[in-house]
Amino acid sequence: MSNNPPSPGVNGSVAGSLAAVDANQVISYISPLLQFAFSAPEDSFRRPRCFLHPDQIEATLQRCNRFANDPQQQSLFIHKEIEQVDEALNDGDQRPLPSYLYTIGVEPQSAPNISCIIAIFKHRALLDSSAPLASQINFLNLPGPPNYGSEDQAASSSQYEFVHSALHNVLGPFFDTSSRSQHTVNGVRGRAEINRRQASPLPGRDGMNWS
Repeated sequence: MSNNPPSPGVNGSVAGSLAAVDANQVISYISPLLQFAFSAPEDSFRRPRCFLHPDQIEATLQRCNRFANDPQQQSLFIHKEIEQVDEALNDGDQRPLPSYLYTIGVEPQSAPNISCIIAIFKHRALLDSSAPLASQINFLNLPGPPNYGSEDQAASSSQYEFVHSALHNVLGPFFDTSSRSQHTVNGVRGRAEINRRQASPLPGRDGMNWS
């Protein structure tokens, strides 16, 4: 048996001191929240080709296990995709209501039929089952690629506009509020620092590849 001490993780945490989180715990926690965020009917995630369907569950468990216990896997992305309908419509026929597929991956995908992406990410290198998952996992709602489909035009603004709005209207004020309570301790300059960082040009539309 090796006498070497366990390797410290991010922020000095020691992997051996944490109670490992099972992949099923991650799924049980995120599923009802995803159902709410996606406005998805009950059991939507268990439909064929979705991430909790029996044909997909093994891959989903592997991804969730790595997310929970691998410091190199800090995030997961769940995609809401408009299911392609190949049926031809006759004159006068009404187009059926769209149905959706829900898939999970380690990277965000870009496709015309993706209407929404939920990113989940953790604060630390590893999840700890001795602490509530709600205090360790964050959710972020991301828009789908521009012009992803005629059925869901409400979120048709570009990713550039989304990033710009999130920085100025959410992250900026959040950082400002946090820094005001800490500036006497660590010297953070609050809004002046935010303004300085925002003065740096954001990537242009041409620099964001969503094709």
